[in-house]
Amino acid sequence: MTRDDSCEDGVAQHTLREVSETVLEAVLSRWPLPLKGETNPAQETAEQLHLDWLHRYDLVNQSCRPETMHLCEVTAYAFPHADADILALAADLTAWLFFIDELFDTGETGLRVDSARAFIASLNTPPPTPVQCDASAAAHTELLGRIRRSYRDLASRLRERMSPPQWEVFTSHLDTYYDALAAEAANREQQVAPALDDYCAIRRFSSGAQCQLDLVELSVSTRLPRYMYDLSAFHQLVHFTCDIANWTNDVFSAAKEYVAGDVHNLVLILQQEAGCSLRQAAVEAVNRIETRLHDMQAAQAALPALLARHGASPTTQEAAQRWADGLQHFLQHAAWYLGHARYESTGATDEGLDP
Repeated sequence: MTRDDSCEDGVAQHTLREVSETVLEAVLSRWPLPLKGETNPAQETAEQLHLDWLHRYDLVNQSCRPETMHLCEVTAYAFPHADADILALAADLTAWLFFIDELFDTGETGLRVDSARAFIASLNTPPPTPVQCDASAAAHTELLGRIRRSYRDLASRLRERMSPPQWEVFTSHLDTYYDALAAEAANREQQVAPALDDYCAIRRFSSGAQCQLDLVELSVSTRLPRYMYDLSAFHQLVHFTCDIANWTNDVFSAAKEYVAGDVHNLVLILQQEAGCSLRQAAVEAVNRIETRLHDMQAAQAALPALLARHGASPTTQEAAQRWADGLQHFLQHAAWYLGHARYESTGATDEGLDP
């Protein structure tokens, strides 16, 4: 690293810290969800299974370093009642999604829509023509191979544990995730910041949170009847949970994305559209999270009566309640952001943060 590179990196780190402090000071006292939550007692066992999986598929030496991000801690908050096997599966899926996210956020893959679409297509199908044998192309081909192999393992384990309707929902959610990544790439290629409503429509799906939510049933040892997957109330609750989870991520990653110049962040788009300060935009983002939380709670409260109109049995009502409670538990993973280096929390503690 040259002296100039070192200086630039130092300035970026200072800016990152400064923006992070501004955002966190504005939002932590207003946060509408607990930032301390129940964690899964099987975390230690699941973490060893997860690390073994990362090494098996050679995902430990990549730029996002999933093994250093303690993703089993994320899933231990999100799925506090899952057994060790399901918790490890959730951590593996989360790592895979982080890996894809990092490739799109920081690499050339996410800069052009055709590159994004080609990469997505290649996840399931090898390129039809031989890749040129230069070092860069060979490395890219080898990377794709690791991603494909690790996903094949995930898919096999998921299909073993999911009912056919659950698997259909999961693959549908995965497709919407890929579409959202391509939409973000189109924005970067055109060098435009999306309007707020357009951004929220993309952001709902761009993290893969809906794929993680497909593990909620497994995590609470329940199974919804097939017809529930066709109800608008089911999709509404999934969407509300995704919105809260992804907007939460945006608040905690605002500093990182501000420094990187990535426009795909709720706080930064609110700041641009309203012409307000970063602090004011962060507060407005929290207000939107709180409003969406109320929407989610209202939808959950209406679920029993809706199911009764469909002739749901007491067993189905209980399963639906366990699933809805699992969605609430999933949102507790926000506790992981505090103090985590990826998001440059400024050493804030969780003391006194429970609303």
